[in-house]
Amino acid sequence: MHKFTDADGREHVVAITVREIKKCRELLDFDLLDAQTAIQQLMCDPIVLCDVIFVCLQDEPELTDERFASSMRGDSIKGAKKAIVEELISFSDGPEDRKNLRAAVDKFGEMALEIKKRIGAKLGGEAISREIDAALDKIDLELDKAIASINEDERSSSGSGSSN
Repeated sequence: MHKFTDADGREHVVAITVREIKKCRELLDFDLLDAQTAIQQLMCDPIVLCDVIFVCLQDEPELTDERFASSMRGDSIKGAKKAIVEELISFSDGPEDRKNLRAAVDKFGEMALEIKKRIGAKLGGEAISREIDAALDKIDLELDKAIASINEDERSSSGSGSSN
């Protein structure tokens, strides 16, 4: 069993057994035994993650889907991801399967971190600032042209109206 804390400070215990796998299949049409697809979706889609976790937590009688979903954001999503993935690894049948699944999850984490670093570098770089400035300059020019055209049209209409 693995724990995480939601954004409202409630601690939840995630346990994956055959029962939870069956419930996820039945209620969500989501197969936790398809480890590669399941882990990818759980890591990338917070809605799927929260739905699966909620199904696994249905033994908490005071917890409603709406209340749970409202308490999932930021660090709580990160904690829930870790808890569910660790549970999937623990559920795997055999040390070699757990080792391979752990390696795949670690590799996925490394790739996600590298992507975040690259995005951060691009957003923080000089090139993006220059591109944004150039785009804003073009918008300013187009806006100036549009305003000048409107002003010219107004002058033309008011000038033609006074000569009648």
